[in-house]
Amino acid sequence: MLRWITAILILASFLPEAGATGRSDTLARALATFWGSAFKTDDLDTRGRKEFVRGLREVLKNDSIGRNAYMRGATMGINVLGGFEQMEQLGMTADRDVLINSLIAVAEGKSVGFTTEEAGAYIDSQIDARQSEAFSPASQEAFIREAANTEGAVTTASGLVFKVLTEGEGPMPAEGSKVRLLYTGMLSDGTVFDETDEPTLFDTDRFVTGLTEGIRLMKPGGTYELHIPASLAYGDSGAAGVIPPGAALRFIVKLVSIE
Repeated sequence: MLRWITAILILASFLPEAGATGRSDTLARALATFWGSAFKTDDLDTRGRKEFVRGLREVLKNDSIGRNAYMRGATMGINVLGGFEQMEQLGMTADRDVLINSLIAVAEGKSVGFTTEEAGAYIDSQIDARQSEAFSPASQEAFIREAANTEGAVTTASGLVFKVLTEGEGPMPAEGSKVRLLYTGMLSDGTVFDETDEPTLFDTDRFVTGLTEGIRLMKPGGTYELHIPASLAYGDSGAAGVIPPGAALRFIVKLVSIE
């Protein structure tokens, strides 16, 4: 594509002045057709296409300073809405209209009742409160109990709940074994906190207690689902920024091989 655009622009630079207006119009239409063919709007409904065209028009008709400022504002708006939607998925609600009006006021240099430090502290308090509710002892006990009542699930003496998704063959890992695994680790709300992209070598003794126990029940080629109570995971301390205090864990683990 770049080669053709370059060729068109070079050709235009050598055109004689006579009839330049007509050729300029023709070149403009050719460029519009060529560049416009890259626009992908098939996934948009009628309203979406109108908004796409409105955004395109507003940016193209602006001067360079206005265009750059507009794009910075539009990009920040997209980022803010993305963050807002993630907060909603976590169960934290805020009035969208108030957010928009307040953001515009802040962008205009006005105060909406917080300093930056106060706002950060308030947001942290809301996140902490949400996590305390979402990962309360009662909710985590219910999470493990529900897993234990699933057909095919087995609860060990320690409280680990495992379910065989695919049974493997051969010996099980012993104490000190190194194993090659594929796994995904999740919180009770479905948040993925860790996963492997490819089979990775681990020392079984370096995992939390519940995961080590579960892996030692497996055979090469097998895939298990593990539900690990907090007492067999990170306990009341959690893992800073990753695992909330008191959180139970869920793993989907494939034992690829024992090394």
